[in-house]
Amino acid sequence: MLSSQMVRLEYVDEVSHETVRQVMRGNELKPWLKKEWCIPPKHSADFVYYMEDVLDVYHRPVDPMHPIICFDETPVQLVSETRQTIPMKADQPERYDYEYRREGTANLFMFFAPLQNWRHIKVTERRTKVDWAWCMRDLVDLHFPNAERCVVVEDQLNTHSPAALYEVFEPAEAKRILDRLEFHFTPKHGSWLNMAEIEFSVLTAANVWMATFPTRQLWSTRLWLGKQNATAMKPLSNGVSQPPMHVSSSRNCTQSSISKRMLRNPYPSKHA
Repeated sequence: MLSSQMVRLEYVDEVSHETVRQVMRGNELKPWLKKEWCIPPKHSADFVYYMEDVLDVYHRPVDPMHPIICFDETPVQLVSETRQTIPMKADQPERYDYEYRREGTANLFMFFAPLQNWRHIKVTERRTKVDWAWCMRDLVDLHFPNAERCVVVEDQLNTHSPAALYEVFEPAEAKRILDRLEFHFTPKHGSWLNMAEIEFSVLTAANVWMATFPTRQLWSTRLWLGKQNATAMKPLSNGVSQPPMHVSSSRNCTQSSISKRMLRNPYPSKHA
């Protein structure tokens, strides 16, 4: 009946039964299926402004004196195993128990310079304005001490405020740090424009199979960073390559305490 109606209305000359079946199947409603989607705001000049600004930054050429660094953070849950794992042997992988013990939470700060093929993760107990301020100081003094100005791309989180530097450091020191920073913010509900989020996705996928090692998770993160930095290492225009960086821990979240507990993302990968 449907095919005859389509021919009668001169939509097509002829329609096979298979074509009708496929069309009807494609138009079938499936209320049990849902897909997460980033729905942009309608007619938002604010969204367009920040989006265009970030895209312009990404189009800049490689400049060692003005490196582009994407910055972001994510929470992780610390857990430990309750039973000893069974080591691997021939024809049998390592076996671990599904039960675990909660050991609190931590925070990961991601620094990612895409044009330098460089990334660094700093582990802290929390994410506050104080932690953000120290990250910015580390960026200009430790990671890129020879750069004239670091171009930072980050989202509009309330802790990402340049004024926080004046709350943490003396005015002269805060001004010195700010003079070497250039901030560009992703639009609200558009943080996916920050390439540091891509790095977090890669990190999660790389560690999902290591999620059963309570004392090796931080080391697997360190190895992941080394592998990422060593792979396709691109020299800067002056011929000098940035050295691989590893995970560091803040004074409030020491490496020893983290290495005794496993880092587990509270939003696990669908492959977990």
